[in-house]
Amino acid sequence: MTSEEVKRAKGGLDNAANEGTELTEEDIAFQLQFIEEQERQEQLSTTGSGDSGDNDNSAVHEIGDEDSQTQIKDKDKEVELSPEERMLMFKSLLRDMDVSPFAMWEKELPRIIHDPRYTLIPTLKQRKELFDEYCKERVVEVRAEKLNKAKDLTAKDEYLKLLEEETSHRSHWDSFRKRFKKDPRFKNFSDDKEREKVFRKHIHELKEVEAERKRIQQKKAQEDFMKLLREMREIKPDSSWRKVKRLIDDDPRYVAVQSSSLREELFREYCQKLEAEDEEEMARKENERKQRERKEREEASLKNREAQVRSERRYQNYDRNSAKRKAMRVKSILAFQTLLTDLVRTHEVTWDGKKHNLEQDPRFYGEGLEDIDRERLFNEHIGEIYQKRLKSYHQLLSEHVKLDTTWIEIQPIIKEDPRAVRLSKNEALLEELFDKFLAKEIEIAKNEFLELLKENQFIEYRTRMVQLSENGAKDETGAEKEKVRGLTNEEIHDVLKDDNRYLVLNHMPEVRDELITEYLNSVEAPKMTVHQGRD
Repeated sequence: MTSEEVKRAKGGLDNAANEGTELTEEDIAFQLQFIEEQERQEQLSTTGSGDSGDNDNSAVHEIGDEDSQTQIKDKDKEVELSPEERMLMFKSLLRDMDVSPFAMWEKELPRIIHDPRYTLIPTLKQRKELFDEYCKERVVEVRAEKLNKAKDLTAKDEYLKLLEEETSHRSHWDSFRKRFKKDPRFKNFSDDKEREKVFRKHIHELKEVEAERKRIQQKKAQEDFMKLLREMREIKPDSSWRKVKRLIDDDPRYVAVQSSSLREELFREYCQKLEAEDEEEMARKENERKQRERKEREEASLKNREAQVRSERRYQNYDRNSAKRKAMRVKSILAFQTLLTDLVRTHEVTWDGKKHNLEQDPRFYGEGLEDIDRERLFNEHIGEIYQKRLKSYHQLLSEHVKLDTTWIEIQPIIKEDPRAVRLSKNEALLEELFDKFLAKEIEIAKNEFLELLKENQFIEYRTRMVQLSENGAKDETGAEKEKVRGLTNEEIHDVLKDDNRYLVLNHMPEVRDELITEYLNSVEAPKMTVHQGRD
């Protein structure tokens, strides 16, 4: 990162302050970190471009002046635009080109100079002013975008993000904890032991990355040093290292190899290569080609590995967060159900009436629960209480109620019983439930009496024979059979009178007679056989 870029970043901070935008220490740290990230991303692709920078800038200015002159000539043909529209279109050009808010004007100028929107602003001074204004706006926007993304992260992700933003491979736990102990991202994640564990794991990963970076840097320094030696035409296989190093000791590629013994070793190695090669030029080109291919393979491998690590982390975070949300929801449901058991002990309450009381307990605010979930669980709890008490009330009625029992008779008996009192103190409601219970018991008694009729084979046989004789049945000689007399109700009563299913309907003789008649009408006559008459 050059001194001009540092001034550019600092100037962005001063200008933002002058414009009325309040910048805190977090804003400054954010901008400096953003610059460091851009520098790391450009470090691999930017090699040896410093010498030609001045020539490119001068050429760009010349091109810009020529384009401006051409646009001035065609000014009469352009559509008239207001100054505000011109400024908006120029800023839209910067946005379309995705210009970084921390980039230098001279660096971005070659990318935008050929766009027609560039010439909408007549002077270079105005363009630079609009460029600076765009950069300040983008700083605020980028920071806001990052803050919005940070809100969606879980406590652990927030903590990991804090580590990524505020630590390096040289960070120590004690100083980090002292600095961020009041930060919500630090406090909200687990306990101190777990925070230290995650911190040390993160620092270990950073150290590994840093070690890999230093290894690559050292390897590149050695390659650049060998390239420096190849550029020195004065070096021969029998050259003296003491003399050669005086010629190259002010070159940055010489200084980049920090060990003097290693520099001499590399020089000896280079001399041995010169001695073994028949054609120096061909050997140099071959060596450059191999180094270039090896470097490209290493960069491609590193990029692939980084992409693979990012993908694996993304899937792991998704699975971990999904499982965590499910577990938290189950835990919240159990806690809320326990809360209902503790505070809601009657079914004669409503959700709106009890909600305020429930909200006083922390278990009400379980993670993953919405109001619709809480209301559903509340109604289920109320329903379970009601069904249990209704079952107890039915059991109470079954102990005292017969089919001919009336509410007036049973009410004094059950009114003080806890099984009735817990269900309701409303006598009208209890009477309504009694009527439903009695109607259900009568229906059961009717069905059981019909089953009794179906089980009695004597009644069924006589009824079928009566129907068969009425249908013109004949004997073997062809003569009509004598009609069979049907059973009277008194005879049927006499057959069934000892069965409890018959006795239970003694107070309802009309109903019992109707059931007998209904059954007799439902019995079908047997089908005709070969021994019975035919037409």
